[in-house]
Amino acid sequence: MRKMTDAQRALAEEHLQLVTWVLNNRVPFWRRDEYDDMWQAGAIGLCKAAMNFNENIGVKFGTYAAV
Repeated sequence: MRKMTDAQRALAEEHLQLVTWVLNNRVPFWRRDEYDDMWQAGAIGLCKAAMNFNENIGVKFGTYAAV
């Protein structure tokens, strides 16, 4: 497994509120008891998105990570 660079880590940290936004707006209320687990999975996904993001594709990182 590769490690995140400082730039990738900073990108993920800048967009950490995106995980909370997605959970609050896209997760049904009956799944809220699993919120902590889903937040951790979302944070891991955000890190993976930061590691794979390419600025040259013409999309903002928040859009890339949320899709």
